[in-house]
Amino acid sequence: GQFVWSASNSKLYCDLVDFGVVPNKSYVDSKLNFDLMFSKNLDFASFVLGFFDSDGCISRIEKYGYIYFNSSSEDLIYIVRNWIEDNLKIFSRVSIFNSVYRLSYASKSAKIILNWMYSFIDKNYSDWRISWKYNRYKLLDSFGKVTNAKIFDELKM
Repeated sequence: GQFVWSASNSKLYCDLVDFGVVPNKSYVDSKLNFDLMFSKNLDFASFVLGFFDSDGCISRIEKYGYIYFNSSSEDLIYIVRNWIEDNLKIFSRVSIFNSVYRLSYASKSAKIILNWMYSFIDKNYSDWRISWKYNRYKLLDSFGKVTNAKIFDELKM
């Protein structure tokens, strides 16, 4: 996919460049500067939710919910994994499929991570998340078990 965004504020533009977000970043040899981003006290839960909404997935295997984070950036996957391990005490290994790095979490662990991500969104800003993913999240009980598989499966992009 492609996303086009423009900014006329020169300070915002300079901050984005400092973070490693540059025009045509897919075609240049650059890395996002995660240390700088998080040293400026950016809300990590909001960042991870944005990452999940763009490159994550919520699905089910039989009765249980699973979440996945996918990225071609090994650095990003390990930053997210390490933060979740250090702060939420939930562990996962990183898998690699066709040069894409993946974090996977199942059932209760998935529910805990989803609770953490969605808890930082003010009810007045409900559009800040992908609704079908959020609606699937609401169908998981506290153990990560899908409460209504038929509705869960009908919720799609």
